Amino acid sequence: AVLEDFNLHDTGLVVPFFIAGEYAPIRIFTKKQGAVTYYFLYNRQYSIGPYVGDALRLTIFLSEGTLLAIEKLVSRGFMINPQVIHANDWQTALIPVYLKTKYHEHPLFRYTASVFTIHNQKYRGEWIRGDRYPELGIGGEHWMGMVQRDDRDHFCLLRGGISHMDKGNAVSRTNRDELLMDEHGESLAADFRERADDMEGIINGVDYDVWTPVSLEEKPLVKAQLQASLGFEVDPSIPLIGMVARIAKQKNSRRLVNVIRRLIDESGGRIQFVYLGKGNENDPYNQRTRRFMDLVAKDHRYARNVRFLHRYTTEEQKRVFGGIDIFTYPSLYEPCGTKPMVALINGTPCVVRNTGGLADNVQEYRRATQTGNGFVFAKDSYRDMRNAFWRALDIFHDQDHWQRITYNAQNYDRSWTLPGMEYMRLYRQAILRRLSYTDQVEPFAPVSGAPLRYRDLAGTFNEAQDVMLDLSRAGANRFQPRGAASADLSALLNKSLATLESFVATSNDSALQQYLNELLTRIDNRAPPIRIRVSSGLF
Repeated sequence: AVLEDFNLHDTGLVVPFFIAGEYAPIRIFTKKQGAVTYYFLYNRQYSIGPYVGDALRLTIFLSEGTLLAIEKLVSRGFMINPQVIHANDWQTALIPVYLKTKYHEHPLFRYTASVFTIHNQKYRGEWIRGDRYPELGIGGEHWMGMVQRDDRDHFCLLRGGISHMDKGNAVSRTNRDELLMDEHGESLAADFRERADDMEGIINGVDYDVWTPVSLEEKPLVKAQLQASLGFEVDPSIPLIGMVARIAKQKNSRRLVNVIRRLIDESGGRIQFVYLGKGNENDPYNQRTRRFMDLVAKDHRYARNVRFLHRYTTEEQKRVFGGIDIFTYPSLYEPCGTKPMVALINGTPCVVRNTGGLADNVQEYRRATQTGNGFVFAKDSYRDMRNAFWRALDIFHDQDHWQRITYNAQNYDRSWTLPGMEYMRLYRQAILRRLSYTDQVEPFAPVSGAPLRYRDLAGTFNEAQDVMLDLSRAGANRFQPRGAASADLSALLNKSLATLESFVATSNDSALQQYLNELLTRIDNRAPPIRIRVSSGLF
């Protein structure tokens, strides 16, 4: 069903693969979306659902299976040799491990760098018995990079990825710094500290095409529609608070509901609250919280003011984000927090705890300067959360300041544009680090001395046009040709950049000018120029 639902196409390629002696052939499917071609691994046993089954074997399938699939795709001309492989979380943590061990001398991956992103270090793929280590297919000399610090009889997949990666990334700057502390990094804090120089904190972006925001002019109507659909009194003067999140201890769900009850009492019933989300059915915290939510919803004191919707569809989320006045995310910890970002692009101020990505995205609103886009509390306490809500409600009833804070919330680009540029920089750093302890070759050149598996690719690089991007040069000369064949391409790129800069320079839009300036200065101009290869078939 997944193959049909997502319109995946069979490449016809099959990779023979064995996991712990069991045959697990990998079929490769593909899908093209825009300019990007995606490839998917499929095996009936390991593709039945997200993270279903044995954790170690699933990780081997997703990690070594990916490397073997790449080898097959390169040999058949579907792609060229990868310069960087970006792995994520424990499910693919063995990719950096294999690139430094089992596939270290593989001709295809000899110069391939790894970037490893940790989205949530609480999920580590740990407590795997030491007697299963041979299933990895790597030597015992690598055990020390995998073993759990707090239990020498077990090993941890996430620690393996951290130990073997070329460059790492947390999903916000504050979370990156938090991971270095024992309180947040926990059993992996020492590993994060050891790799601190190689760790970045690039925050996620929002896909505006998927999460299309409402305008501030549309918001009152969208709010009225949401109030009506939830069975609330339709009244623009009643603040509508919302949360979209899993029901989990991390999200502080139960304490939030307690605070909301108190706010309803203190406001004389003049607030409304909607919670959209569900939790893991086997999680005791979720079970207890669901029962508590049901009791609150049936209590005659709160029944007309609260709605708990245990669903999680994208369309329902968009309705809530677009219609609520205040969004809350009082997490105990939050590596990034994309939900508040979606709220902000909808012009919805946020009440959040000062942790991780929430601290990076939400700043306390100041009346004196009219800066900030939300309300922040530091301590994980009932009192501090309640006080933050009352600061938000006070501003809500001040029309001038509320107009300003909603403008502040929406008037910032939270797309993938700037994070994408930071990732490109990180990839380049990873390549250079990889080359620092291998034979020196040009990072963006195809590997020379290609074995027979490259035979189908012979000559395919001849039509590539290379230019150098050097941001330390003047605008009209930033792109420099590397040969006669790329002179026209260099001129075209310079002309496009010059046209953009000229348009912005003559614009009265200060925000646009600031955006371009940041775009051009986010790159470290002290670094060597970037070499860009573009297929001439694109022109």
